[in-house]
Amino acid sequence: MKKLSLILISLLVSFVPTFGIADYFEVTEIGSSAQSIRIGNIEGFSSFSNSIFENPAGLYRLNKVSGTLFTSKLMNEVNYLNGSIAYRFKFGVLAFGYFDASVSGIPFTEEVFYDDTSEFEATSYFNSTNSLMKVALQFSQSDTLHWGISGSLFKQSIYTTEGNGMNIDAGLIIDSDPLMLSISLKNVMSSMKVEYTNGGKENLPLQTVGSMRYTLGDLRVYGQFKTINSNRLFLKSAGISYRPSFLSIIEVSGGYREVPVLRETSPRLNGGVGLELTGMQFDYAFEIKLDNDGLDLNEFNQFHYFSFGFKF
Repeated sequence: MKKLSLILISLLVSFVPTFGIADYFEVTEIGSSAQSIRIGNIEGFSSFSNSIFENPAGLYRLNKVSGTLFTSKLMNEVNYLNGSIAYRFKFGVLAFGYFDASVSGIPFTEEVFYDDTSEFEATSYFNSTNSLMKVALQFSQSDTLHWGISGSLFKQSIYTTEGNGMNIDAGLIIDSDPLMLSISLKNVMSSMKVEYTNGGKENLPLQTVGSMRYTLGDLRVYGQFKTINSNRLFLKSAGISYRPSFLSIIEVSGGYREVPVLRETSPRLNGGVGLELTGMQFDYAFEIKLDNDGLDLNEFNQFHYFSFGFKF
């Protein structure tokens, strides 16, 4: 166990960033569940198998079996879907996950000539998919310290071009009630790339995520710092949730987060509600873009998310 801990610590503190090539867009950037999005997309505190997409160390919260399903459609075009399942063995927790973002019916246009004129017309249609497959292993060193490691397979398909890549995530969680800390590194093998059949390549840059949760009676307060892409773009998130002791099956929450837009950040407001019934969790979250004038109420800047999870 000590040897495994030393290996994971080495992964968590050592990396070599890569520059000069475009960065690969990871589907998990929108969030892995409505539960995490409604508190500002803060990672590491899920009690279900979708921890595999956030911090694999969080799988320690499972009793025996858990599964999740998440779905959303953004801008009426991009369909997001993920699912996960996890099972506890004597040595720890083993989990599998799949995340997919797809756009269908994209027109392929060609120039068509008519006598002395020409027009560009759609001659065929194709789909674009961006998918992620993960497998994770979690083990606990004590009641306070928990570790996790996961492998990722990336696949991108655009018309006749396909890209493939792989990498590793690692994380730890320190559970010291009322304070809980989550630290994770994603794509620790920063020299790895997604390689395309047309010869192109994209980076899989290191992501670092540090999150905290503090419990104050019925309230939970969250905070998170995150760095992404080769430029080490810095993102901040904060959230709060309230689960009344007299009606513990319901939790309401709100949050703030920053999302990457090219080399800048764009603020978002989040909120939502969760309902937990005998091992089943239903979550709804919404997100609204902020601009210089306040809330941007344009329908294309309002997003809705739904997720379901079970555990027993």
